[in-house]
Amino acid sequence: MDLFQLKAFCTVVNSKSISEAARILHLTQPGLSLKIKGLEDYFGVSLLSRTNKGVEPTLAGKIIYEFAQMVLDMARNVEQEIENLKKDIQKHLVIAASNTLAEYALPCSLVLFKERNPDVTVEMRINNTAGVLKDLYTRTVGIGLLEGPLPGMKRSEMDMFVIHKLARDELVVVSPPGWFKKKQSPGVISLKQIGDNPLIIREQGSGITEMLEKTLKPRKSGLNYLNVVLEVSSIDAIKSAVAAGKGISFLPRMAVKAEVARGLMEAFCLDGLEMQYPYYLLYNPGKTTGQTAKKFLDFIISPEERGFC
Repeated sequence: MDLFQLKAFCTVVNSKSISEAARILHLTQPGLSLKIKGLEDYFGVSLLSRTNKGVEPTLAGKIIYEFAQMVLDMARNVEQEIENLKKDIQKHLVIAASNTLAEYALPCSLVLFKERNPDVTVEMRINNTAGVLKDLYTRTVGIGLLEGPLPGMKRSEMDMFVIHKLARDELVVVSPPGWFKKKQSPGVISLKQIGDNPLIIREQGSGITEMLEKTLKPRKSGLNYLNVVLEVSSIDAIKSAVAAGKGISFLPRMAVKAEVARGLMEAFCLDGLEMQYPYYLLYNPGKTTGQTAKKFLDFIISPEERGFC
């Protein structure tokens, strides 16, 4: 098995056609078929089947396709890093960031960093917490900024990274103005008051949902006991729905401070529940050896320097 066999297989799956994949790869169809057969012989299973929709991967083919994509991504990253070293050019910085940080904290920081390092270009890839961790594990990126409790990481996995807690926020209940008529005290409501209210939450894999499940599960009042009507991957979409009177949600205070100040929604702490919401920096020391990466790490770790929005 070699990288070109994996590339050939992924190209066939993506194009759903042997002839089209052969054209893309500048191979003859028999030559491409030999590549695929070599891969099938290596694994001892059939990887493709012909359907009325074109060529489709078998169940084994789908598994190999997912892993092949990661292997090819890693190979491209290695080639790029070696190319950078040969040219002694490391002025392009790629970071991965989870949604709240990417949308509400990092923009100001990145502007400041760019002002101080005008020759550096910064590429920020936005994902949920689980997606950022996947990028770090596969070495697609060397620097990740994420939020909420770190998902259950084994000691061997944690040892791959240097981990810094950058700051902390809190999860709050947000509602349309006047949604909760009776309150125990200003800015505080009880879990009982949430009751059957329509609840809009982030998708599984997000730091917000991880935090909610971690906080509510010990009280036997997890998300399964609440009236979750919608899961959304966008914080802005959740805020729009709440402001329009469609339900309530749990969001980081940082993400809603502008809307609360303008009276578009209200924010509440949950009585008797502390939902501290941390922000973390994780980086792979073996992938952050360049001067640009080191400058960014020194900058973002310093609260006086980074200037979160």
